[in-house]
Amino acid sequence: MNIKNSNKAITQILAASLLLIMAMVVMSMVYMYYLSYPPSNSPPNVNIAGFTELNNIVLEHRGGDPLGLDTNVQLVIDSNVSSFQIGDSNYMEEKDKSDGRWDIGERVVFVPIVNITNLRVEAFVNDIYTDQLIFNGVIQQRV
Repeated sequence: MNIKNSNKAITQILAASLLLIMAMVVMSMVYMYYLSYPPSNSPPNVNIAGFTELNNIVLEHRGGDPLGLDTNVQLVIDSNVSSFQIGDSNYMEEKDKSDGRWDIGERVVFVPIVNITNLRVEAFVNDIYTDQLIFNGVIQQRV
């Protein structure tokens, strides 16, 4: 056997091995940099309408993703702030709470202890899973 030919064969094997190792290192670096981070949670896509009805503040789910009963609501009546979770107490009807979700057509009704006529009312709804604001708006302007 010729030593010159065997060196050539070994060189080709070493070159192919080095290229394979380099490709694996580059792909590992790409994986570690881009793919190892968890994807960011996007807020739920939801359509909420806020309005007043008979001195009550009503938030109605009008479409999109269902929300958990632990969704946070903050109401600002003039300068007074009230915070609650939609599943708390009597904000929703029991039949609507039975499935554990706030879904299309269901309403959250807040009965303020003061007359809200001629008071500014704002509402903020925050999704606790993504910690993002999913609704904010002025429900009633000061007259």
